Amino acid sequence: KEALEDVHLRAEPGGAVRMCKLENGDADASYFEAADYFDVSALSDVQVVDSAPGAGLGDVLFFTFDVDKASEGLLEGSPADLFADRDVRAGTAFALDYERYLKRGLAGRGRRTNAAIPESMLPNQGKPPFRYDLEKARSHFKKAKGGQVWDKGFAVTLTFSPSNSSRMALAELVRDGLARVNPKFKVVIKTMPSKALYAEAEAHKLPLFIAGYAADYPDARSFANGMLHASGYYPKAQRFADKELDALVEAGSWREAVKRAGELLPHVTTYEPSRFTAAGKGVKG
Repeated sequence: KEALEDVHLRAEPGGAVRMCKLENGDADASYFEAADYFDVSALSDVQVVDSAPGAGLGDVLFFTFDVDKASEGLLEGSPADLFADRDVRAGTAFALDYERYLKRGLAGRGRRTNAAIPESMLPNQGKPPFRYDLEKARSHFKKAKGGQVWDKGFAVTLTFSPSNSSRMALAELVRDGLARVNPKFKVVIKTMPSKALYAEAEAHKLPLFIAGYAADYPDARSFANGMLHASGYYPKAQRFADKELDALVEAGSWREAVKRAGELLPHVTTYEPSRFTAAGKGVKG
């Protein structure tokens, strides 16, 4: 096979512009999100090929267990340790309409993730632990902090980077679901560039945030280290730690680690998007 003499990479944030360039032949191939699948498939002289399962989790909703008191993310005097209460986290998980997110955020193309380790690397994980159930959400919230959360309500910001359009759909469904559970539960959606978001998360200033996780290498240990172990990136940002879970991760006991993490619920996973490659029909290989 002949090597290419030149490769030109161009950053083009607008999806519609990328589609136009691809269809007109001004680009040989382009990146698109899962939600763009049907629009891209309708383009003339463009081939769409499904990608193999990747080393990513898709969008994840993260809780910060103890927010810096100087954070602007706590509104109307909400407690810094609001999400340290598992009933608050479980109530939030039951308030999310997962199927609607799949349709609105991913064009119906994705596989539900049960845990921090993808199914492709840890098969047969069973049914997802949470589904959309407002009554169960209310039940958990009424128990949180001895009933104080239900009676007083709360107001927090939910932050994400707009680089992925699916995250807006997820944020709106979290906000709307919690409002349906109890009108006193208020979520203000806030966007910021990725660099700023991660800096704020590392400073423990984001009570709720949406981000993704792409493993350094396609292996269960990379996911477990980064998502579950106290020394991992996200647990450190969340101020989340559990010695039993750490020991399971260190021992490589993935199923037991996933089970323990499901009990602790440090985050809520959603769907692993069905990725695809789009290129002109004249592109080979």
